[in-house]
Amino acid sequence: MTLSTIDLMTKIHRDIDILECAIARIDLCRRDALHICQIFYALGSFLNQLQLVSSNWAAQYQDFTLDIEIEYALSLDEEAEEMRDSRKKVICTCLDGLKELILNKIKDSKNTLLECLNFSDPDVSDIATLLDAQWLMCPKCTDAWESVSPRPMVICPKCKRLLQNPRVCQRMAN
Repeated sequence: MTLSTIDLMTKIHRDIDILECAIARIDLCRRDALHICQIFYALGSFLNQLQLVSSNWAAQYQDFTLDIEIEYALSLDEEAEEMRDSRKKVICTCLDGLKELILNKIKDSKNTLLECLNFSDPDVSDIATLLDAQWLMCPKCTDAWESVSPRPMVICPKCKRLLQNPRVCQRMAN
């Protein structure tokens, strides 16, 4: 079963929100503002909520989280401070690797969103309101934003609704 453009974009936006939340938790942990134990559950929960990830990507994500958990557990058994510090460095390296994996997924997801905007979707009936040469407004949430996009579709930055670009609609009508 293939997803409609609207469903696909909704899932992509949701995944991006979840992934950005994971990045925020990793950053807190790296700054010692969040204890490593508090991130274990969150990282697993984030992965379970994602809807558009490959099994290969999920396996890489799980490998990083498992390595973090193992290193933390081993650090608890270390009596020498230098050994605990060594384990902490490995944990930080794993957190950095996980963050890079997530950032690449966010980048790929945003690229997919942009590709979806290149083709008009006949299932999308809502058209952004053209306010002037550079501004559009969402007919649903009434948020206005600056856009000179030549693509057939635009996304409201506030409510994430997929809309027809009125500039393209005007060109097609002429």
